[in-house]
Amino acid sequence: GLIVSIANDKKQLTSIEDHILHDLHNSKGHLLDNEKLINALGESKSMSKMITERLAESEVAEVEIHGLRDSYRPIAVRGSVMYFLVANLVQLDSMYSYSLEYFKSLFCACIEECPDQPNLEGKIKVLGEKTTLSIHRNVSRGLFDRHRLLFAFLLCCEVMGLEGKKVTMEEWEALLGTGGSTRGRVDSYLEKHPCPDEAALGAGNWEKICLFVKTIPNFEGMLEDIVKNWGDWVAWKNNQNAHQRKMPGDWDKKLTTFQRLVLLRCLCPHQGIAGIRVFLSANMGADFGNDAGADGIEVLFEDMDNKTPCLFVLSAGTDPMGSWLKFADKRGMAKYANTISLGQGQGARATAMIES
Repeated sequence: GLIVSIANDKKQLTSIEDHILHDLHNSKGHLLDNEKLINALGESKSMSKMITERLAESEVAEVEIHGLRDSYRPIAVRGSVMYFLVANLVQLDSMYSYSLEYFKSLFCACIEECPDQPNLEGKIKVLGEKTTLSIHRNVSRGLFDRHRLLFAFLLCCEVMGLEGKKVTMEEWEALLGTGGSTRGRVDSYLEKHPCPDEAALGAGNWEKICLFVKTIPNFEGMLEDIVKNWGDWVAWKNNQNAHQRKMPGDWDKKLTTFQRLVLLRCLCPHQGIAGIRVFLSANMGADFGNDAGADGIEVLFEDMDNKTPCLFVLSAGTDPMGSWLKFADKRGMAKYANTISLGQGQGARATAMIES
């Protein structure tokens, strides 16, 4: 409305100026003798003044609106980052096809349900957390078990990047082991710091740590510390809960949570999954460390509406019918809980059931 109003006022102002120039150009005789032209000029002047004042007020309001809109830009950026992450899930499985319309409905619902906050900064913070949790919960619900933790981990890393804690390419390569062979790349480190005990540390792990020290600044000094406090590091590595235990020395402070995960996967690969859950809880809260796809019917119902069908993808050993009927009875809607098995010849009956 405001943009349209400003455009109309500018158009009307231009029209008045053109009209004055036209009248002056086509005026005959002395201008002061043309009473009609003088009256028209007076009216045009007053109208032009009024429009100019209104235009100035509108432009001030427009600047304020633009400033307020820019304040919400971090939420828009977070939304776009999350959407493209969700859109790329189709590369994992062809069933993971989420429409932009569905994503927008989840995002807008969070905005509408966001509680009032005393200031804009508080509202931006709450909106960011609420939209992230909603996307995580609703998308995870439609993923297979083997992909839920992966999605939560990638979502967490994307959000960390927006908050100034972006994971570097070197850190990703260190975690995934895609940085190539260490042969010839860390010879100088191996000569200066020979492996204390390869059998205790694990074959090839000392070379990997040398590469971490070479490519990731925060690992500087780790080789000397491991050699100096060998007993403490072996005890930490062999602990069944190393992913939760404090690392030797002050390395918990020196390394980021992602870098700690890199080291954990190197020395304690069997604790990698547990380490990711700790990583998620530390950076995004306990909700991200839990299985978001295990919601019951009641939680699912909160996110449903009367226009969107809810589909259950069944696998061997699962049957949501019992839970659905119990929930319908609990809500006092058991008499409306009609069921029909689809198959050949059942289309007409299903249509009739929906219409009735």
